[in-house]
Amino acid sequence: MVNITDQSSLGSIEPIHFVSPTRKFWSFKPERGDLDQSKLVTLEDFRDSLKTLTAKQQPEDYVLSLSQLAANFSGGVGRIMPLVADKYGNRIQRDPLYVDTTGWGHLAQMMLPRSGGSFLRDLVALQPNNRLNDQQSAQMSEKHCQLAAATFMMFAAANDQMVKIRTVLKDIGGGHTARFIRAVVSDSYADYSNLDLVNEVLDTLGNYHVYRHDIADSGMYLRLMDLNDHDGVVTTNTLIPTLNVWNSETKQRRAGGGSGTVRLTCTNGQGEYEKHGQFNFVHRGSSSAMAANMRQAMESIRTQQSTLMSEYQQAISIAIDDGFAFMNDMLSSINGFSKATVDRVGHAMEDPTSNDSNTLAGVVDGMTLLAQSPDIDLWDSIALEEHATRVMRKGLRQARDGRIRNRREPVLA
Repeated sequence: MVNITDQSSLGSIEPIHFVSPTRKFWSFKPERGDLDQSKLVTLEDFRDSLKTLTAKQQPEDYVLSLSQLAANFSGGVGRIMPLVADKYGNRIQRDPLYVDTTGWGHLAQMMLPRSGGSFLRDLVALQPNNRLNDQQSAQMSEKHCQLAAATFMMFAAANDQMVKIRTVLKDIGGGHTARFIRAVVSDSYADYSNLDLVNEVLDTLGNYHVYRHDIADSGMYLRLMDLNDHDGVVTTNTLIPTLNVWNSETKQRRAGGGSGTVRLTCTNGQGEYEKHGQFNFVHRGSSSAMAANMRQAMESIRTQQSTLMSEYQQAISIAIDDGFAFMNDMLSSINGFSKATVDRVGHAMEDPTSNDSNTLAGVVDGMTLLAQSPDIDLWDSIALEEHATRVMRKGLRQARDGRIRNRREPVLA
């Protein structure tokens, strides 16, 4: 089983928790100095832990119109109440739903004017004039909360859009739980869960080893090692095929996957990773249709892995006149890369585990090595790995006679 570090407790819902923070449940990837194959759980073990987490959260969806939502922000705590009809046709309020950061963001985007979500949060948190006594201050704060709730409900009443409100239970301390809105999506959103995806991989490709796993409210990312051609053993300085799969149950990423390779260098457990083709599917239609698409896409993984391994072997032999200048030129054309990130890639290119910095593989190694840094955000890490493969392929296209010449130098006829 995965060793789950439960970070879901909020202690209590206090006024500053107008929304609760989103959570990261568990994460694992090998660190330097620690490559112990016994720590690599199998996908079946991971699936069992995911089942435990799902049972604890008890996910439940509500399909309704936004006009059926009421709000109460008393005490600075955000509560959303669905309004439903009883057997006599009268509207009654269901038990309150609390909101996390993502859920509130979705609601605000669908219902309120631009920056309306931030405005209501600021209104609820607005501190009364300090000349008031404690009782007057409390009364004024409550009026702010009432005004925020009235504003929310006026916009809700004018919006008949049908939505699916996705909820889970969260631990709020003291042995108590509360149901939170984790996402608000269209009513046609496909309920393709993280567990659905894991089961699909197991049924289609088998019980791989999990080299990296990340589970959070925002989504799931898995990097799976295929050790079938390596006698089931993790070896160093060898390209090992990987399957990467990801999903989000809260509309923050499509479901998808792709092939890749990882090269474990020396004995320090550090992986240098390259990514190849990928496939993504929007959460639309039925879960069974999404499962069929995922199954067909995964069956092409072997071909993609073979291509990527061949390209990386070519990159090792491609020399560059100035690897650091080439890297700067490549990364400066990519939106989102700061100078600090470029400098860190340069430092990673000099790492003893990277190939020669004046080779195309050395540039790629620097990017993928930085992506493994523990201070890199999950989705930023994945993006960095994707860009590394693009840089490798662009370099392979630019190379002439096994060499890449820097642009600032004239190329002789």
